[in-house]
Amino acid sequence: MTALIRPASFQSAGACTAGRTVQGAAAGDPLMELFEHLKRQEAAKDREAERLAAMIGDNGGPPLVEPFGISAPWFQFANAEEVERLAKLHVRIERRQLILSDDIGERTKIMNRCIRRMRRAAGKS
Repeated sequence: MTALIRPASFQSAGACTAGRTVQGAAAGDPLMELFEHLKRQEAAKDREAERLAAMIGDNGGPPLVEPFGISAPWFQFANAEEVERLAKLHVRIERRQLILSDDIGERTKIMNRCIRRMRRAAGKS
């Protein structure tokens, strides 16, 4: 049997002994330590990407429930440039409607809080 020549780092740590498991090799094997370090770095990058994706969103606008204007008789006379422009405008309008509905809802909440305060101040229940 041929004897293997091992670097000093392997001989001192005893990483190539026969009875070791993968977990035991990770404690002394520099390659396994590097692998574990890289796995931790990749997991950290994945967590950061998930955090940023949750904050950013897809930025594609609201999903289109139904195609815009296809059933309208005038749509058949639109050329390709106009259809592209209509698609952009439709997404923009949908996004603005969502923002507007959120703002209207917030205004309603504020109004209701003020009305309750006004009634309490007037002695009404």
